[in-house]
Amino acid sequence: MSGKIAFMNKRYRILPLLLAALLCAGALSGCGRVQFTAQMDSDVILIIDEEECMTAEGIFLLMEAKEEYGGEDSSFWNKAVGDITMEEYVKDSVQEKLIRITASVLMADKMAITISEEEMEELTEEASEAYNTFSSEHDLAAYGITVENIAALYKKQMFYDKVFEELSSDIAAQISESDTKVIEVNYVEIPLAASAETAQALRAAIQAGADFETACSDCGFTAVMNQALKKGSMPDEFESVAYSLTDGELSEIIETDECYYLIQCVEDYLINESLDNDNQVLSQAKQEAFNAAYTEFSESASLRFNDEVWSSISIQEI
Repeated sequence: MSGKIAFMNKRYRILPLLLAALLCAGALSGCGRVQFTAQMDSDVILIIDEEECMTAEGIFLLMEAKEEYGGEDSSFWNKAVGDITMEEYVKDSVQEKLIRITASVLMADKMAITISEEEMEELTEEASEAYNTFSSEHDLAAYGITVENIAALYKKQMFYDKVFEELSSDIAAQISESDTKVIEVNYVEIPLAASAETAQALRAAIQAGADFETACSDCGFTAVMNQALKKGSMPDEFESVAYSLTDGELSEIIETDECYYLIQCVEDYLINESLDNDNQVLSQAKQEAFNAAYTEFSESASLRFNDEVWSSISIQEI
């Protein structure tokens, strides 16, 4: 899936939003008054309230996706992705993106977010570069695609980016180190049927110097060794104890409704893993902040999508 269009700022490329669009709350069902209709001009693919998105913009996004995926033969686009084909998957994702970035123009207006003359000049220049590059492999004129269409598309994407950042600007301050810290532990699950006495005897053996894995095996239990642990991956009772331990420390026996746990802390802060997790948690929290505002907006927005025209477009043929 490596990109072929090297000149393009990734802010405007389709793939970073494909997966996010499918994972987020669906825009197709989110708008309060949704119509899939053929009662629209063929050159208009989408209208949200009074904001339009041209069919040429949607086709250009599909061309971007085709270049990104590099699928030139029909077997690629006919490949199954769950219950649909690859072509249907990409078209659904692009459709979702078109709706989100078009809605972002209206959201930006309500939030008094604007695009400067300098930013617009940059968008127009990038649109011209994109037009020249794509026209060497695609008959853009045949689909009515102009530099102005591409610039309009990039403008919608910039509004999306600005709205996204505005809505998530204070998220980082709300995330603590304890939320993102990754630790390394050894632990064992002990069946409740084994009795608390058996669990305590195992703990005493390890506390006296026995190897954790060997001691567990001697008691008929299988230890999980050197497990990197993120918040939310284990039961709350387990995590509250695990995250309080320091390097080399052994927990007390933890009783839950399912089993007993015994935890040995190997390392109480994995630096690189924690930094990576911090980025992931922050990204997810930002997306959730945008989704909440987007859902609120979409509940009262009126959406019309030209399903007849969209269904007639083939990625394989463009």
